[in-house]
This record gives sequence, structure tokens and C-alpha cells, in this order.
Amino acid sequence: RKQFFGGSEDSSDSMVTARGQQRSVNTVHVYQGLLFRGWDSATISGLLNNIGSVVDNIVEGEWLGIEVTESRVKALIAILKYINKHWNPNTPKGKSVKEAADVLIKNKICGGTILNALRTPPSQAVLTPLKIFKRNVTVSALRVQLIHFFSFVMLVRFLDTYAQDIIASGIIKTILDLFFAYPHNFFLHETVSKTMIMNILKCKNDALFTHLLVDCDLLTLIMDNFQPISKQRSKDPLSFVSYNGHLVFLANTIKDGNYLNRANVKSKLPMSRWNSFVSGELRTINSVM
Repeated sequence: RKQFFGGSEDSSDSMVTARGQQRSVNTVHVYQGLLFRGWDSATISGLLNNIGSVVDNIVEGEWLGIEVTESRVKALIAILKYINKHWNPNTPKGKSVKEAADVLIKNKICGGTILNALRTPPSQAVLTPLKIFKRNVTVSALRVQLIHFFSFVMLVRFLDTYAQDIIASGIIKTILDLFFAYPHNFFLHETVSKTMIMNILKCKNDALFTHLLVDCDLLTLIMDNFQPISKQRSKDPLSFVSYNGHLVFLANTIKDGNYLNRANVKSKLPMSRWNSFVSGELRTINSVM
């Protein structure tokens, strides 16, 4: 697995670990450049043909720190962009590109390593949480980065090919559950609300859009977890949540946009309660912001 992104030698020495970290980041930068420019077809083919191992290396490989994880996930995004650019299943090259997309999206995102990591993060990628939060594990920077990567799938031009796989996997519901399960992780809330949800709302696939609004019941999640400004707080961090501003952002985005007029979703949503929420609690908090 180290053949793609490097790694550190087996040692407890901090300098050895640092060299491994830098080696991994540098390798990723090289791959990003090759994919962006389309140079070195042999190396690119190697990445595509071994995309399953590449993903497994990122998710299950040794933990070399947040910077390394971020850079490795950027390489995955670069691979996804390359697949999007060269998507044409009717050509020999396009067939190999589609095979890589099948492994990446069908196997790893929807039914394998990535989905499993979002449900239960690998032990080497989590830290001991602060006792005040009363949780067994942290959300993990790895999971936040994987959500960031998944969000880009909503932007590809071949999204229709995998929309039903994404819906059936339940990955969007899993990510939304994480959003509310960790009420004080700003990076998680930013990634889910302003990247993933926004990309789904704007994607061109009506089935995925409807899945988010109807099957995942986004409006109800916003209303049920919204905390009005009148709510009393104590010194206990569990007496309040840090994602309320993100819920306000989402509610205002949906209110001000034309989203609810798409794909006939209104007839399937709790519009009476939503309208009351918009004219009541949301209007109140907007007036003081």
C-alpha cells in the first residue's frame, strides 16, 4: 500500500515519522500534478487500476497526521476530477475510466471502506475525546475529510449513473446522523452543511435531491434540532449545540432559494410546520443576527 502514498519506516523516532509525513505529502502533490495535466499515462493508469488499494491505504493505513490525510484525500478528489474529465464509456480509455469509477463509487463509497469508516472510524484515526462530551470516540479528521471528498461526487457529470447506488447505501443519512451526533465539531458542521448538503441541493439529479429532502427528512431535522435564542444554557456543553448557526444558514438558504419548487417535493414535505417555523423561530433569530 505504501507504493502510492509513501509512509514512515517502522520507528518511534519523531524525525523518522516527520520524514514519512513529508514524503507522503510530496508524493500526493506529484500525483495531483500528473492527474491535472494528464501526464504520465502509465502512472495514471496504475492509480486507476489500483483505485481500491489507494482508497484502502487512505482509510485504513497508518495515521500520519491531519495534514497527510488532507493531502491524500485531495489526491482522491484529483482522481475523481480526472474520471469526470475523461468520462466516455464508449471508448477503450473511457471503459477503463468507468471501471475505476465503479470501484471508487459503487464499491468503496457506497458499500465498502469509505462507508464503513463513516459508520465506525478506524481506531488509528481517532483521538480520546474530552470527558465533558461524554462520548467514546471523536468524530475523527479522517471522517470529515471523507465527507468532503464524497461531496464532490455530487458535481460529476456522470452522477446519474450512480445515483441509485448512493441512495441505496444510506451514506447521506449516515453523514447527517454524524452532524447531529457531534454537536461541537465546527469542521464537521461546515463540511456537511456548506459543502455536502449544498452540492446535493444544486445537483442535477432529482432522485438524490428528493432523497435528501424527503427520505432523509432534511426540513424536520432542521426544525427538531434548532435551538431558539430563548433556550437557557448552562456551563454544561451538552446544554447547547454549536451547529445552530449552520441550521440557520440551511433554513435561510432553503427559504430564499427555489429548492422546494423542484421535483414536486412540496407535496411530500411537512410544509405547514415549515412555514410556521420560517415565520416564527427563524424570523426571530434572523432579526437579531
